[in-house]
Amino acid sequence: MARKPTYGELEQRIKELEKEAGRRKRAERALQQRTHDLGERVKDLDCVYGISHVAEKQDIPLKEILQGVVGLIPSFWQYPEITCARIMFEGQEFTTDNFRETDWKQAGDIVVHGERIGALDVRYLEERPESYEGPFLKEERSLLNVIAERLGHIIEHKWSEEALRKREKELLAQSQHLEEVNTALRVLLKQREDDKRDLEENVSSNVKQLVIPHLQRLKKSRLDANQMTLVRTMESNLNNIVSPFTRKLSSKFIGLTPMEIRVGDLVKEGKSNKEIAELLSLSLNTILFHRFNIRRKLGLKNKKINLRSYLLSLAT
Repeated sequence: MARKPTYGELEQRIKELEKEAGRRKRAERALQQRTHDLGERVKDLDCVYGISHVAEKQDIPLKEILQGVVGLIPSFWQYPEITCARIMFEGQEFTTDNFRETDWKQAGDIVVHGERIGALDVRYLEERPESYEGPFLKEERSLLNVIAERLGHIIEHKWSEEALRKREKELLAQSQHLEEVNTALRVLLKQREDDKRDLEENVSSNVKQLVIPHLQRLKKSRLDANQMTLVRTMESNLNNIVSPFTRKLSSKFIGLTPMEIRVGDLVKEGKSNKEIAELLSLSLNTILFHRFNIRRKLGLKNKKINLRSYLLSLAT
């Protein structure tokens, strides 16, 4: 037959059971608190996800985003049936349909680049038991701060998008303006070239019709050698003025001097160095010096290319 426990043993067993019950209750409370905390975190995540879902819709105006966010808020507070919310931004208010001002509220600033640009407040429409912040939970304060911070990021992002679109429009307008200016400049340049060509043709025509015939008759008259040289020089110079070949030689690309152009024109006509010297009243060495410079500037130095043949190719 089993021995009955003594009174002391029973008392000790009761104490052990009470301690075990206490540990279980503490564990249950800890588990309940942990479950509650996890639930709040899930609520926080669900709220942030809902806000992100609203904000990430393509081409949605900022006003619609703020109205959509404020409509989400009540469902994440502990008394959603009596919760209302309001976002204030740039003199505008975005509220839930049931919003009205009450004494039971919590609020937070909306900040962009360190500057307060709006506010968010959440209110209860009826009195509820006191908690961390009036009737509001500590977790609700944290969530409100998270939402306010998220709104600041959304507004900043939207402002950046708007600034970028504005800049793109400005650049497009500037590009179109520049294209119009370029078109106008092309027209003006073409007109300038046409005017220049007309002027050259008029000068050439006048010289050939009004001056050259008189020089031809003058050459047939009785002139001494010096006078004849002057007449021929005048004739050569006038031909240089109206010659397309002369304009090519005088371009910036070649960079010939006026005397080198005159020498080059006479070389093109087949004149010998001696004849050129006589026509221009220069020494033979001076003519040879000019020919050397002409070849150098035309890129013919140390090349076996006939200068007259090259100059004839430019005249075509």
